[in-house]
Amino acid sequence: SNQTSLVASAVTWGRFGTIDAAYTTIASDGLQLSVDNTPQLKDWSATLFSGLRPVQNTEVNIGKLTFSFDHAVSAVRPIVVSIESFDAQKKRTGGNEKNLYTATANQFLMSSFELADMSSVGEGKFNPLDPYVQFSFTIGSASAGALETKPTLRIDNVSYRTPAYYVSPTGNDNQDGRTEATAFFNPQTALQIAKPGDII
Repeated sequence: SNQTSLVASAVTWGRFGTIDAAYTTIASDGLQLSVDNTPQLKDWSATLFSGLRPVQNTEVNIGKLTFSFDHAVSAVRPIVVSIESFDAQKKRTGGNEKNLYTATANQFLMSSFELADMSSVGEGKFNPLDPYVQFSFTIGSASAGALETKPTLRIDNVSYRTPAYYVSPTGNDNQDGRTEATAFFNPQTALQIAKPGDII
């Protein structure tokens, strides 16, 4: 989707993601935002929207909610990432955003942060109990000297989660580790039973 009618962009689903299978060069399915007409534009931006995604969350502390994803850009440029909450009537209630500064071009990097580390954006306040969220990723003009015929942003492995296991100095490794009250003592105990994607 475009932030301005002057930008010609498209979002495509396909083999644009990370290479998840060991010993192969086959990319996983992911999203690619591509922009076509930037040579004619001095300043531009384009945004990839996820659309409303249903979620079930009972955690009210946004410091325990983690947003993570893999991203690759065709040139070194900032990315503005946002997450917005929507109520049962699909009305926006609030949103948070964060600026990311990419260090390299055409290489996937993983970003992961707690929602408490994001800044409020727009009207309202992000409500973690709402039944819908929407993610968006915005790119714009690159740093000076970047040569691109078709700027792109690739997104893969988007995750919005609460902790799967807890660890605490007052915990006990004989507990299940699933809540703060039943936290493990030793981080290694959580690592031994955690599955890929679990937040500790």
